[in-house]
Amino acid sequence: MSLNLSQRFNNLNIAEKLIAINVLCFAIPAFLRVFFFLFNSQGGDLFKYFNLPANLSQYINQPWSIITYSFLHGGFFHLLFNMLVLYYVGKMFIAYIGSKKFLSIYFMGVIAGGIAFMLTYNLFPVFRVVVGVSDLVGASAGVMAILIFMCGYVPKMRINFFFFNIPFYVLGIGLVIYDLLTIPLNNNAGGSIAHLGGAALGLYSVYQYKLGKSFGSSFEKLIDSIVNYFNFSSPRSKFRVNKNENYKTKKRHKKSKQSQESQEKIEKILKKISQSGYQSLSQDEKEFLFNKED
Repeated sequence: MSLNLSQRFNNLNIAEKLIAINVLCFAIPAFLRVFFFLFNSQGGDLFKYFNLPANLSQYINQPWSIITYSFLHGGFFHLLFNMLVLYYVGKMFIAYIGSKKFLSIYFMGVIAGGIAFMLTYNLFPVFRVVVGVSDLVGASAGVMAILIFMCGYVPKMRINFFFFNIPFYVLGIGLVIYDLLTIPLNNNAGGSIAHLGGAALGLYSVYQYKLGKSFGSSFEKLIDSIVNYFNFSSPRSKFRVNKNENYKTKKRHKKSKQSQESQEKIEKILKKISQSGYQSLSQDEKEFLFNKED
């Protein structure tokens, strides 16, 4: 059973893996809180060390929280909305750009949102009273970075938003304006600020990407090293590495050729979208685009 789950997890794309991890990080603490409650224990307080505190002196004692806060959510609908957006926009991002860039933009958005949250709460007088008791949770900043990146990358692609069919960039602008205007109007000012931080990172990233600049390449290398560190191989698989080298070389060349042909097909599809819109694609082209993973 565990092997089957492991295989299924490995078959997911990187966005789906993030969603699975977020769901687990929501479910496990929820069940543990029930356990702590029944035994009248204060163990539930441990989870606050994974939230991102607004107070800088508190943050110094838990620097990991600049990442871990993104795996925690304040409620089921908070999780559900973030994961739905991450699924659809993440799938699109991976098809257009690739998994490696997706992961770097997502986590840079998380960090940018966290920094924006802490700076705002420590700089502006209106938050002075609550800075010591405020913290941040949720994947929204990373999701917003991915969303705004795609809004800038394929701005004219039309999408269905409730009963409206609108260009992608209109959705992005609308969400940014909404977050900006709701800062003083709700109890989640920190969340709105984090969204704007993630959006700013996504916008700057797509600008650099379109210029052909390698923004975030150092961060990508860091993520690669972390992923490779946990990519363990069994002893048996290590013995196979040196066998049939000629076959494997041919296989790599074949894969490289297929990758090049795939990239050329994607470029043709992108050109078609920019000229005629997403709705002009055939069903085969849509399936190819969304089943492609770098």
